[in-house]
Amino acid sequence: MARTPLQKLCIELQRLKNMYFTARFSFEQTSKLVINQIRKSEIDPKDPLSIKIDDKNYVTAQDGYTFLRQTKSQFPRYLRETILVRLITALEVFLIEVVRELFLYRRDIFYSDRQIQFHQREILSVNSITEIWSKVLKFELRKLQNQGFKEFVKYYDQKLGIDVGRSPVSIKLIQEMHDRRHLLIHRLGNTDEKYRRDYSEAKKRISVPEDYLLNSISSINDFAEFLWKQSQNVLQKVQIKKECEDLRIEEIVIEILSEGDSTLINPSYHFYVEDYIISLSDILKSKVVESEKSIIRLEISGPSPFIKEYMKRIKNAAKKGELILHSRRGIRFSQRKVRCHLEDSEIESIARNLPPQPWQKGIHKEIAAIKGISNTQANAAISKILDDPKLKSLIGKEYVPNKNINSDKQGSDI
Repeated sequence: MARTPLQKLCIELQRLKNMYFTARFSFEQTSKLVINQIRKSEIDPKDPLSIKIDDKNYVTAQDGYTFLRQTKSQFPRYLRETILVRLITALEVFLIEVVRELFLYRRDIFYSDRQIQFHQREILSVNSITEIWSKVLKFELRKLQNQGFKEFVKYYDQKLGIDVGRSPVSIKLIQEMHDRRHLLIHRLGNTDEKYRRDYSEAKKRISVPEDYLLNSISSINDFAEFLWKQSQNVLQKVQIKKECEDLRIEEIVIEILSEGDSTLINPSYHFYVEDYIISLSDILKSKVVESEKSIIRLEISGPSPFIKEYMKRIKNAAKKGELILHSRRGIRFSQRKVRCHLEDSEIESIARNLPPQPWQKGIHKEIAAIKGISNTQANAAISKILDDPKLKSLIGKEYVPNKNINSDKQGSDI
């Protein structure tokens, strides 16, 4: 099973920590070795110091005393600064990977009226809708890459509905790490007026003390665990569809009678449904080949009209003797859109007093109990709030913990 973005980050943090202590131990042991050689007069501390690696000699210091000073303070300092740079980069990669993960399973939260330009040749050359999704995802990620931490915070809040400010780790603490990393990369640690003003720092040059580095690793770990938990809450939210749509799942077992008749099961196979061009890959969930490639087990899922059209083609191929349809099992899910009959003022009141997202499962039942309305109407009200940008912007404006609706337990009033 592939590792999650959080697991990858935790492994990276542990490796960086291990590398630091391993290198620090090596510096200490090497210093003891050189001191011992000086005491035994095996080397002259005034001569250049060199080491032999793979039969090649490398001069590492102009003399033994310089080498001892470097291994005691300078080299460990350089190492900590380098590790901090990679540490912040690892966090940024994690933040982007979380967005990628959410896009994979919750494309609905990325809906926007923003226009993305496609050339006609791009549209006509794609083999699947997933190629279009990939371009949209790249466009989303491009807005985050090479941006400051503040842009991540803003994006997570506005686009993903994750309030980074609720993290147990201070946003200002993470921001300072980013700013320190920036100074180390671009100014070798020399502070500028803005940094000194923002963080009340009097020093003209900053570095990365050991306790700062270890605390940073721990803080980033806690920060990432919080964000990952919040992202999983987003994944688990009930997605309220804007349009009615009948969904169908079909499990079919077919036998291909000749190699030339396998076009229908090729993921790149295209067919029309009214004005839509559909690719099998758009509805194909799984494909298992059995019995020396002649028996194929397919699971397809999607809008009912798409599944019906594909099954029609399978049946026609069976009538022509191109394949045998051994079995099929279909499941249909009907989704109907419920109209909200509440007054606009009532819906606005619900929006203002809702807690910040993410909400616990069953939040609509709390609304129904407090407002004296049905669960269905409460759910419809949430749907309308989420569909309307103006109403959505009101969420949490008048929320008071333990008084209004909250995400942990029912409140007494709204």
